[in-house]
Parts: sequence; C-alpha cells; structure tokens
Amino acid sequence: MTFNQFMHPRNIYKANPPDFKKLALHYPEFRKHCDMDTFGKLHFDFKNPEAVLTLTKTLLEKDFGLFVDIPSDSLVPRIPGRLNYLLWLQDLMEENFKDEHIHCIDIGTGASCIYPLLGVKVCGWKFLAIESLSSNVDFARKNVERNSLQHVITVVHVAKDQSLYDVINSFEFPHFHFWMCNPPFFDTDEPEGSRSVIPRDPHSATVGKPEEMRTEGGEVRFVTRLIDESVKLNMKIRIYTSMLGRKISLRPVMDKLRSSGVSLTTFSQGKTQRWAVAWTFDKDVKLRVNFKILFLIIVFRTRALFPLRGYLLL
Repeated sequence: MTFNQFMHPRNIYKANPPDFKKLALHYPEFRKHCDMDTFGKLHFDFKNPEAVLTLTKTLLEKDFGLFVDIPSDSLVPRIPGRLNYLLWLQDLMEENFKDEHIHCIDIGTGASCIYPLLGVKVCGWKFLAIESLSSNVDFARKNVERNSLQHVITVVHVAKDQSLYDVINSFEFPHFHFWMCNPPFFDTDEPEGSRSVIPRDPHSATVGKPEEMRTEGGEVRFVTRLIDESVKLNMKIRIYTSMLGRKISLRPVMDKLRSSGVSLTTFSQGKTQRWAVAWTFDKDVKLRVNFKILFLIIVFRTRALFPLRGYLLL
C-alpha cells in the first residue's frame, strides 16, 4: 500500500499521477532526464538532483501555469506534498472563514516561493511570504514577478533572529487568517552520518542549503519559537500551523501546545510521510477538518490559556 492512497481527496495527483511518457513527449528539458528500455518502458532518475528539479518545474508549468526558477543548491519542493498542506488549510478556511478574502503568511518561503504561488493559483489567497536568506529572497521575488503575482504575494526579507511579532504587526491588516511553515528538520549538532539524519525524501534526491536543512535545536526548537511568538501575536493570526518532518518531534511540540488549541494530522504522499500541527487562541475557530482518510486526528480545545479540555477523534 502506498501513501498515495492517503493523499488529500482534492489533490490532483491522488487519482492522476504524472504521466512521464507524456511529459517527455511535450517537454524537451524533462525528456533529457528520461531513458527508454528495450521493452518501451520509460525510466526517470529520481536520484539525480537536476532531474528532480526539472520534474518540479515541469509539473508547475503543466498543471498550474507557473514558471519557476530554483537555484541548483536550494531545496526543491515536491508538489504533491505541498498541495496536501495547502488543501488541508483550505478545508480549515472553508470551515471557519467561508465568505472572507483570505490573507495568510508563509514563514520561510524559500527560493521557490512555492506555497504562496500554489496558494494563489489553487486557492485564490493573498500571501505575505517571509524569508531570512537574502539569496532566497531574490529568487522568490523574481518568481513572483515572473508569474505577475506581485499584487497578491509580498516577499519580505527578515533577519534570522528578528521577531515575527514586529514584522507581522508592521502590516495594517487587522488580522491574518493563518500562518504556515515548513521548518528545517535537523539539528546543526547532528552529524551527517547519523542514523537519525535521513533525507526529506529518502527515495528521491534531496539538495538544499545548510540553512534550509538544519537549524539549531532542530524543528522542535524552531516550532517552539513559533509557539512563543504566537502567544504574543494571539488573535492577530486566527490559526497557526506548522509542518513536522519527524515523528519524534510530535510529543515535545504537543507538550508545548498543551495550553492552547491544537489539531494534529498526518499528510502523506509517495513514500514520504509528514505531520502538521495547528493551534488557535480563538474560541470560535474549529480545527476539525473533513479529511476523512486521515490515520488519526487529535484535537485539544481550550480558551486561550485556560485549563485544558480535550477529546480524541478516530
């Protein structure tokens, strides 16, 4: 059983995975990375970083009309997984803010600016895209301009240790509907050869700048800082979310979130599994989602920092 069966129901790749033969026929750059055996079967080298980059760019052009340039040393987004995250958020927006124009924040947007670009195309949202690496900011802005989306995506350069509270409050919006984040997984202290340091997708080439792959304290400390910032921002953002790439990160992050509402779910695509957390300080926000094929949903509901009331959904 592949994890494809557990993709979001609206993910276009759930029932219609990419047809590599058709891609090779219509996209010359993609065709360069394909070989045909004597039986007429096409082979694509997922271990080749350049090939994986070309696949991503080809899918973005074919399926979303997006033209994206990503430097060879930057993290290459896997489109099905990015869609899962966005579609889950779309469910939350539909449940809570159905008739509102959605304004959202992407923390660590990267060179590709993938979440804002897809979020605009698929969901029609407006984005504030935050990034700390100056080289990534340059590429992200060019990708926004290349697709003529400057009116709906604003890319902001922030210092690595700059307070998100100050950045977000510098904008005049009374509130943002959500923030999203796909943090670096690994701790800077973890050696390259450690058994715990596995690629983001072990079945596909993974390349990225050190700052995109590693952070001091790993993703747990990164998300912990986000939680601390969210306490200060409170209702400025209606729903806070973050991806997690390692199952061992779930417990410490959940422990940190005991004092606020949190929804835990599982995203799956291909042979790579991801998790995400969502929390809110708004007692009227519902964190249930209509993603019926999830393995497990755990929801804790509180009013801001008042005592915990929780329940388990299967």
